[in-house]
Amino acid sequence: MPFRIEAYERLNGDSPFYTFRATLEPKQRAQIDAWIKELQERGAYQAPATKQVGKVWEVRKPSDFRVYFFWDAGNRLYVLLNGHRKQGKSKQTSAIRRAEQLRIECEDRVRRKERPWKTDT
Repeated sequence: MPFRIEAYERLNGDSPFYTFRATLEPKQRAQIDAWIKELQERGAYQAPATKQVGKVWEVRKPSDFRVYFFWDAGNRLYVLLNGHRKQGKSKQTSAIRRAEQLRIECEDRVRRKERPWKTDT
């Protein structure tokens, strides 16, 4: 049974994941899309190049950027949060913190029975 994949959408309509994805070259977008398809079919524990960092997971493939997401086990759902181009440890740490904040925001909205994701993946 495949997993659901959604991208978090903030109250103002911005999706940090799609904003990041739009900055990538077509080849990089295709790599992200292929990874998302693999995540949907296999899950994070079996998809290559995923690692838990703090309260979120990151994709390390391809190696020049990262994508952050979290897992909602009750709904068999992966929520894509944001991403960044790899530019050093401090940039990565701030991107992880931002992903963790986005996760908290998303979970708060779910508790309030709001639909906090954009379905375009």
